[in-house]
Amino acid sequence: WFLVLLYLAAAPVFSLAYAAASQLAAVTSPPAARAWATAVAVGTVTFLPAAFLLPTAFFFAVAWLALVGLVVPVCLREGRGALQGVRRALELGRADYIHALASLATLTLVYWLTRNALVFLLREQAENTIRTAAFLGDLVLSPVLFLGAVLLYADQAARVGTTRAERDAMRRAG
Repeated sequence: WFLVLLYLAAAPVFSLAYAAASQLAAVTSPPAARAWATAVAVGTVTFLPAAFLLPTAFFFAVAWLALVGLVVPVCLREGRGALQGVRRALELGRADYIHALASLATLTLVYWLTRNALVFLLREQAENTIRTAAFLGDLVLSPVLFLGAVLLYADQAARVGTTRAERDAMRRAG
């Protein structure tokens, strides 16, 4: 239960970091404060089921986030309201769900493996405590998760409006 409470408390911070990564990857001018507030609030609410699933059913948490996790860049970059943002995130998540799921699963696996290697190195070579090493590992590598999810948003948004046959033809062509 400690991890669930920790994830629940960190949900607004995760959403804010995700929104910042979304803005960092955008080539547009910064959105209004209302878009930031909407993105962080809706991102926090949609992360809550994942907070309960992460400690015990990690794959289901990633599956949930693959379906609705794109709501933060949708609200921030497309300027949509909460309900419209969730609808659009569901549309993007379903555009190629297997791709979204595999992308997020790969991101989290790479993050986890790299973090553990970094924590081991920091603890053994730099003689840091395990908590300090874990904090530094998370601090350095967490932007990879958020920027990778923003790239997934751009990829899924490009898939909406094309049929599977058209996407397959594009894959074969190049």
